Amino acid sequence: MSRHKRVSRRPKGCGWVFLNGNSWTVRYSVRGRRVQRQGFPTKDLAEAFMAQTRTAIATETVLGVKTIEPKRFDEFVDEFMARAPRRYRESTVRTLRRLAVNIIRKEFGSRRLDDISRGDIEAFLARRAVGGAKAATTNRALSVLSVLFEDAKNLRFVRENPCAEIKRTKEPVRPGRFLSPAEQDLLLAKAHPRVQPIIMLALETGGRKGELLSLTWPQVDFERRVITFAVTKTGRPRQVPMTARAEFVLRALLAKRPPIPIDGPDRVLAAARIPPTWNGRFEAWWKDAADDAELPPMSFHQLRSVYACSMIAAGVTVPELQGLLGHSTGAMSLRYASAVPAGALERTRERLEAWRLAEMNAATKAAK
Repeated sequence: MSRHKRVSRRPKGCGWVFLNGNSWTVRYSVRGRRVQRQGFPTKDLAEAFMAQTRTAIATETVLGVKTIEPKRFDEFVDEFMARAPRRYRESTVRTLRRLAVNIIRKEFGSRRLDDISRGDIEAFLARRAVGGAKAATTNRALSVLSVLFEDAKNLRFVRENPCAEIKRTKEPVRPGRFLSPAEQDLLLAKAHPRVQPIIMLALETGGRKGELLSLTWPQVDFERRVITFAVTKTGRPRQVPMTARAEFVLRALLAKRPPIPIDGPDRVLAAARIPPTWNGRFEAWWKDAADDAELPPMSFHQLRSVYACSMIAAGVTVPELQGLLGHSTGAMSLRYASAVPAGALERTRERLEAWRLAEMNAATKAAK
């Protein structure tokens, strides 16, 4: 005898209600996918839910209004994070885990996704700002929320993304940083020997921290004097020239190269005993080096700005710099190169006056 006792006639194409053990179950199909809801204590409640579902399905079919399914926010975040490693880079997954799991999930808890409004999200962001979070931090939280709700929208848990119309907070433009060659040498001299190689490579290549940590020996071409960053923030590989100082550091690391791993990447910085992830010890060594060199507070990432300013001072054009830094726009590259190196204004003025003098001489000759 069947375990399920069907006690309600199945309306064609709209699902049915049946007794399953001690409770009532509703089963129906939406867009070719079978859905089952269990645990209704009485037949009347199950049939009322079924009636609402039929109306929702008919409304979507006739009027184009999306049918949504109830889902708790915390459950959805857990399911989203389970899928995240297959969809995003490791660094992105870490950011999602830090914000989506540790902060945002606690904020909205067991609330239904479709009950969370734009006002709820704006109130959450406002509380974060009042609590001391910077504009970049609140914008990043908003971006993570938008990704979550966009995914929920695609899965029919919400009709619209409530983050879509929320404007990002304007972030202050961080000025570029420039270090003279003497300041760069002092920074390297004060740095712990374990972090000297990555600091030197950052100054000479403009590579991001993650790009340098994941750099492998097959990406280093000594013959052409080219370094290829294959794992980048944008997902697009890029090449940078190998300067004399970069070559010196790389050949020193090559001389200490450990045995090639059987499985896993043959990382360049493994020779300097630098792990693939930047941990607290290395961050402390970096801060100590900057403090001992008596430099203004700066992050490791700002070495990209030092590289950009050096390139502009050397006469590299903005489109060329954009390619070297791996930026999508020249405007972003200019933000990194916004600091004016010492003597650059004088050299610019001299070039401008020389150009004007040459134009005036050419015009005088043409007049004769």
